[in-house]
Parts: sequence; C-alpha cells; structure tokens
Amino acid sequence: MKNVRELDRSDYEEQKKVICVGFPWNTKESIDARLRSLCEHSYSFGSFEDEKLASQIIATPYTIDFHNALIPMAGIGFVATLPEFQRQGRIDDVMELLLEKMNEENMVLSYLAPFSYRFYQKFGYEKIFDMIEYSGKIEALPSKKGEDLVCMEMTWEEARPYLRKIAREDPLIEYGQIVREPWWEEYKFHLRKDYTFVICFKDKMPVGYMAYLVKDGIVDVFEIKNKGEEVLLALLDVLKDLEYKEFKFLETEGQSELYRLLDDRPENLLVRVLPGMMARIINVEKFLKMYPFQSSIEFALEITSDRFAPWNTGLYEIHGNKVKRVHETNLITAKMSEGELAKLLFGRLLLIEGRNKIEVKNGTYARMVGMLEKAIVMDPVLFADYF
Repeated sequence: MKNVRELDRSDYEEQKKVICVGFPWNTKESIDARLRSLCEHSYSFGSFEDEKLASQIIATPYTIDFHNALIPMAGIGFVATLPEFQRQGRIDDVMELLLEKMNEENMVLSYLAPFSYRFYQKFGYEKIFDMIEYSGKIEALPSKKGEDLVCMEMTWEEARPYLRKIAREDPLIEYGQIVREPWWEEYKFHLRKDYTFVICFKDKMPVGYMAYLVKDGIVDVFEIKNKGEEVLLALLDVLKDLEYKEFKFLETEGQSELYRLLDDRPENLLVRVLPGMMARIINVEKFLKMYPFQSSIEFALEITSDRFAPWNTGLYEIHGNKVKRVHETNLITAKMSEGELAKLLFGRLLLIEGRNKIEVKNGTYARMVGMLEKAIVMDPVLFADYF
C-alpha cells in the first residue's frame, strides 16, 4: 500500500540506496559523509510501498540575499524514485506534503535544478535564470599577471577562511546568492569533490579565489570569485601554468567579468547559454511583504489557482510592503497564476509580452505595466547552485 511520510534517521540507509539508484554516479561509500551532512540540516519526505521506500525528496533550508532582503529559501535536491515504482504519481504525493512542510517551516521560496522543466512546472516552479558554459582551449583565455597580485595554491583547510571572507565581501551577494553557513561551506567544497584552491592576494589581502579539479585531462573550474577584472585575469593565468590544455566552467551571466571579456568569442572557445534553476513561491503573502519593491506602489494581486499550495490562492492588496488579504478591492488588479507571479517578481516576465498571461481589472494593462516596470527588480539573479 502506498503511503507518504517524513523520513527520520532510521530511514537513512534506505534513503541513501534510493538516491544512489537515481544518481548512479554516486556510490553509497563516496556519498555517505556528504549526504549525512545534508540530511542533518534538511528535512526529507518519502513515498513507501508498504515498508519499502520507493521515492524520496530532500529540502534544505537556506537564506538568500535578494537585493538586501534576507529571504528563507528551501533548496530541493536528490529527487529520486526506484525504477519499479516510477510513473505511479509518487513524486506528486511527496511534493504535496513537502510544500506543506516548507510552508509550516516559514520557507518563502524554493529552488531546484530540474531534470525536466515541464515536469516541475506542474508543481509551480518556473525558470528564473540562465547559465553560461565556457569550454575550450586554456590558451585562448584572456589572462594577465598583475605585478601586485600573488596567487597561491592551498588545501581546503588553508583556503577555507579566505573563501569565507571573500564570499562575504562579494558585492554581488545581494543578487540572490546564498548566505553561506559553515556547514554548507564544508558540504559544498570539501565533501563534494577533491578541489584544488587558488587564493589571489593583493598587498597580502585576499581579493579572489578559484576552485577547480582535473577530470579526464580537462580542468573543470567549479567557482571563481574576484574583486575586479585584474584579479580574474590573474586567476585565469594560473590555469595557463598547468600541464592541461582544455577547461570548462559554468556560471550565471554576470557572476564574473568573463562573459564580457569573451564578448568577441575568440577561436578555440565555446560559449553556450544553458537553462538554469527554477524557483517557486512557497508563500505569496510573505514574499510580497519581504519583496524589495524599487518604488512605492499600490495595486492588487489575485492568484487564480495554486494546486500544490492552495493557501496562496486569493486576492491581496499591496501598499508598498504592507500586504493584506481582501475579498474585494477598488485598486487596479493583476490577475495571474503563482508561476507567472514568480517570473514577474524575478524579472523574468517581459511585461510587454505578458498581456496574454496577466489579466488586469479596475484599470488598463498599460497603466499596470507602467507601475510594475518601476517597482519590480529587473536585475538578474546571480545564483549558482547549492549542491
């Protein structure tokens, strides 16, 4: 008989088995320390067939800095179902309970990296940013050795305090990045893979870092953070001193100056735009109250339906960040789905093209567009991932 419940420590070994089947590049031995750390800081739900775990999902609470608004976000990961239990609606059942749990835990947003965008759209998730993938010959990368910059290779324990300091001082953190906690730094960098860390110093002060590993003769750059173009060029110069000839690197556009530096698309380099992560509003009312509106705004919002989070359905009056539910309103009203609202508030819905997706009452569409264009944050989300 099929049933769904929250998992606890007694379910860990079965949970690990399901995850290793769903993500077969992991072994139970290689993933154990990392998965234990994640589970200790997360909540998990599973679908059972009698006593056998068939499907599971992990949700991890984080905080993101969204234009100086600190917003609770639950990151979804390791969604997996054993092959013999697939196509039975088990993930639907788990997601329904998990969304209720996230709302009870005061999560306001949820992110995930999908295997299928269409699959997760039915749960209310929408794509909120794209990724840029660079690959090709290392010799084609721009680089420059700054006379006052020194790059040093370090172990994780040596590099850790510098990574923390540089990340906390990153001016781009407010563009939707995670507020890093010590356990997550360990999970993200040390327990994930055997990275090499390079710290860049200027006048003995850390001003940038790069984490990379070598796989199949290709340098896979995991993350770069830098204070200024000259620091980025110095870090890229380190790659040219390696014995390897090819590299790859994935980031969101704007996380570094690399996309701008490669604007002329030099030979031997491939730059591709790839779809990025998806987001969902867990609690519309709380998000509206926390949202960093860029100008004073008064309007009403009607969420027409939200199958997996029905508490969001209804009519809201917004006066700046003062939000209240109402039964009727005289304010100009935008009527839309929760998914369209997520795209709107993350700057992904072009208002000029949204006429077929947003119904306006008590006013004209042109007037609503004029108000929202001044108030909505249009800067891109510079989020990598939380895995």
